[in-house]
Amino acid sequence: QPVATLGWNIAGDMLCFTVEDNGPGLPPDAEDIFLPFYTTKADGGGIGLTIARQIAISHGGALTAEPLPAGTKLSMKLRM
Repeated sequence: QPVATLGWNIAGDMLCFTVEDNGPGLPPDAEDIFLPFYTTKADGGGIGLTIARQIAISHGGALTAEPLPAGTKLSMKLRM
């Protein structure tokens, strides 16, 4: 059964959002998921994570991905 868990917290002057899932996890070239037009889906455009990371960076934050034992965790930090 697919499960996604959303979370948030405030750390200092940063607002932090997380999304964790129990999907197949990150590909071996995980950092590439933030490159324009990189996709692992047959019908994917490969721009969503690229745009999201640029938005985070332009607001003094970050968007990162890390593997979990079963799935992936994406974290977005935005300066308040």
